[in-house]
Amino acid sequence: MTPDDEKKRPFFGLAMTTEVAAIKLIARKSFERYVPLIGKPPASMNADFSGHVLKDTVFIAQSEKKQGSVMGYAFVLQRNGEWLLDNIAASPEAQGRGVGSA
Repeated sequence: MTPDDEKKRPFFGLAMTTEVAAIKLIARKSFERYVPLIGKPPASMNADFSGHVLKDTVFIAQSEKKQGSVMGYAFVLQRNGEWLLDNIAASPEAQGRGVGSA
């Protein structure tokens, strides 16, 4: 990995309430193509984004540490003592850049 590659890698951290709007936009852009196929918005578009953020169960990928734009997100849930990956999406602009695979 070159130094330039390292600079392009996203920063991952817990989402904050100020990032909920960006997370909702990514969800809409990522999942709206399924609405015509299933006849309604998928559950991933109607999640309680604010509630999950307040519970510290949403992680985001940002273009730069602390101040960068949100490139993607992942929701985790705890059920029966185990952590589950519930929802993951990358903005269309960030797809193919390793945001969802890191």
